[in-house]
Amino acid sequence: MNLKIDLVKRTLSDFSFMDVRLITDVHLKIFEENFEKKAVLDIEFVIESNDLRYKIMVRFHDPQKIQFESYGTYHQISLDIRNTNER
Repeated sequence: MNLKIDLVKRTLSDFSFMDVRLITDVHLKIFEENFEKKAVLDIEFVIESNDLRYKIMVRFHDPQKIQFESYGTYHQISLDIRNTNER
């Protein structure tokens, strides 16, 4: 498991992405490295746990598919995060 997620879990012993209350920031950066296109997606979350609020930033390297749907005033983002490092 990612060491930084472990740090979050140590701080919030019962951490779950179900505790995410809102997303405060989304950044997608596309760049070229060694003549190859790369992407980094940063998403900032607000998590509520034990009557406290925490802000965490999660970075995704080379996301393959990003989908955003918006209806009216409220926007909902569904995340389907799959670790493909072993492939």
